[in-house]
Amino acid sequence: MILFNRILNIRNLSKSCFILGPRQTGKTTLVNGCLKDTPHLRIDLLQYQEFIRYAQNLGQFRKEVSSGIESSKFNTVVVDEIQKLPALLDEIHSLLEQYQGRIKFVLTGSSARKLKRQGVNLLAGRAWMFHLFPLTHLEIGDLLDLDKILRYGSLPQVLQESPEEARLTLEAYTNTYLKEEIAQEALVRNLGQFNRFLELASFESGNIINYTTLSREIGLSSNAIKGYYQILEDTLLSHTVPPFVKTIRKRMTKHPKIYFFDCGITNAFTRRLSAELVIGSQLYGKLFEHFIVLELFRLIAYSHREIRISYLRLHSGLEIDLILEEEEHLIAIEIKSGSAPHGAEAKNLINFGKEFPKAKLYLVCTTPRSYKIDSVQVIPWKDLFIHLNLVPKV
Repeated sequence: MILFNRILNIRNLSKSCFILGPRQTGKTTLVNGCLKDTPHLRIDLLQYQEFIRYAQNLGQFRKEVSSGIESSKFNTVVVDEIQKLPALLDEIHSLLEQYQGRIKFVLTGSSARKLKRQGVNLLAGRAWMFHLFPLTHLEIGDLLDLDKILRYGSLPQVLQESPEEARLTLEAYTNTYLKEEIAQEALVRNLGQFNRFLELASFESGNIINYTTLSREIGLSSNAIKGYYQILEDTLLSHTVPPFVKTIRKRMTKHPKIYFFDCGITNAFTRRLSAELVIGSQLYGKLFEHFIVLELFRLIAYSHREIRISYLRLHSGLEIDLILEEEEHLIAIEIKSGSAPHGAEAKNLINFGKEFPKAKLYLVCTTPRSYKIDSVQVIPWKDLFIHLNLVPKV
């Protein structure tokens, strides 16, 4: 088993923290590695008996934690899947007040839905909020195989498996998500309907979302479809890219793009894990764009940068895959899977640059070396993150 060095590091934190991330992104491995030399108590709410014991008597949690602190057995408490029992957060808040400076909590979760409800105690600034994602290309390092990631994604376990094992793992993941995140939590009334939505939504991953079309396909209202998409976001399975707003509003598309959190999971939901991936094909290009967008979301989050990600599509035909905004800086990015993009593929960026002359223009692709087309810098995809200063140490 390979232990990947992760960008997110919780060693020597001065505060408690939440670590939120989808299943199998490595939260437990990360916490175990960072706390291996720290005396700590671990509570796993996925264990039924553990969950029932505290659900029936929240005071039991306080007794056990207090006893450990006062006897100096531990100074850190890990609670896995805190969203299973949000009421524990009131006890945690009280314990942080009672034992100021003597106790820290590390709270992991694979869903933010219950934590986002009004009235749930998020510890009022007493805990930092982190997100853990599938592996980035920086964390994978020399083991990076782009074609494999485009097909199977970058969940740590999947990356270490054979193609047949990876397919079985990803298929099991989708079933686990439906059973444990959706069915057990009763997030939807009709699981079959939601399963149909997942399949259609995964095909639409990276496209501009047309709620009306999806509602016709599934037989639900547009508002119900929006609610389903909110479930995807709350259970950490998707990222939303809104439209760019610094332009004439009546000329632009207003619906968001929504990307599933991992290429492999997307392919599992669409049943194309065995589909042939041919460089230059539409599917390859779509997955390559998906991969770059996910890398940006992950590395921006790890870098704690306030960068807004959006896209642009005007009715006139002008379309830009990504627009990044940080303070007054504007960066436009087109993503192409080819190794030698030509002038026509840079046209939209050139036109965007005429309207926003201070913007930096990048065409990201699989070229081995950088070159320019007019005002557009054509760069190898890895170089994008260097240009954006999004290469933290691993």
